[in-house]
Amino acid sequence: MDRPPVEIQILTGYPGYYWLYENEWPIARTLYTKFYLDASPASWNDGQQTDFLKMSTSAPTSGKSKSYSGDVKPDAPCYASGVSFVTDPMPEDTVLAGYSKLVTYVSSTTKDMQIHASVRAVDENNQEVLYLTTPGNATLGHYTPFQRGSLKVSHRKLDPVKSTDYRPYHTHKEKDYQPLTPGRPWKFRWRSGRVQHL
Repeated sequence: MDRPPVEIQILTGYPGYYWLYENEWPIARTLYTKFYLDASPASWNDGQQTDFLKMSTSAPTSGKSKSYSGDVKPDAPCYASGVSFVTDPMPEDTVLAGYSKLVTYVSSTTKDMQIHASVRAVDENNQEVLYLTTPGNATLGHYTPFQRGSLKVSHRKLDPVKSTDYRPYHTHKEKDYQPLTPGRPWKFRWRSGRVQHL
């Protein structure tokens, strides 16, 4: 009972992790940082994909958009569909503990769409850092991005009582179903979960 009451396992990429001990959850000293998705081309590429877009802590100076096909081939690599955003290299080690939230403006030619978002860490050699869902036991887990989430846009209705600025809750009730109007942009918020270290 000498340790603080909150124990957090921080993954550092397979197979590493360490324990972080805190007095409360969410961690009181958390610094919530906004990153903006900018549809301007990024100068970086990983040798496989060359059409990365910018993501930074500075808001875009003009409104831009990016279109893509919703058709996904089952054997295609993950970067072959959708859009990808990349930041400049992180200036220092950063601990991401808890949930991340994504706010997007989307439109579709259909009445519904499902958005899948992943945040991946890339090391100084342009290699993706692998994370294991069950650290310490490769036979039970599988490799995954360090944060990911998905949501059908028709389920974007938020619970106003449970939702906070940094943690949206969706009702997922039949009465709150909100189909899209094809061609019209919609804003929605959602979160993903995992606790990781860059």
